[in-house]
Amino acid sequence: MKSADSREFRRERIAASPRWDGERFRNTHTFPRGTAPMPALKDFLCGGERRVPQAPLPTLNPLEPWQHPAQSGLRATWLGHSTVLLEIDGWQVPSFGAGVRLLDDSGLSYDPATRTGVVLAMPFNPSVGTIRYVVVEKTLDIAHERAQALEALSGPADPDAGSTDVGRVSGTGS
Repeated sequence: MKSADSREFRRERIAASPRWDGERFRNTHTFPRGTAPMPALKDFLCGGERRVPQAPLPTLNPLEPWQHPAQSGLRATWLGHSTVLLEIDGWQVPSFGAGVRLLDDSGLSYDPATRTGVVLAMPFNPSVGTIRYVVVEKTLDIAHERAQALEALSGPADPDAGSTDVGRVSGTGS
């Protein structure tokens, strides 16, 4: 239960507010309204006009294009309200296992709880020493940041792989 002192303190704070007019709080900020009246909540929920699209929204089925690698080595697919799928070819790693370890150790691997992260999409290609990967994120900016973080990863090069350029990502636009 509140003490008399705390109630009095609250009354003083209310009375000192420039928005208190003696009876209730009022918005002191003026909004330029022009000639159109401000809509009420009922106008949004129960407005007289029909609130559905007049025609079906255009959609594309991404399954067919996903069957083939992107020619440029980079493909971004917007999956809906807040998810983008970024596919990138050419993450150079010494082996598939090294790629998995680098993802896990860096915290960049896919997290089922948040449905974001990096997924290795194709097996390791030993002839060029690369893995294709997919970045799933809420926005393209975040996906690009995650791809750049992956690009910055480095690990000990496999002497048999013949390359010391480990962790390089090509096709990220950076």
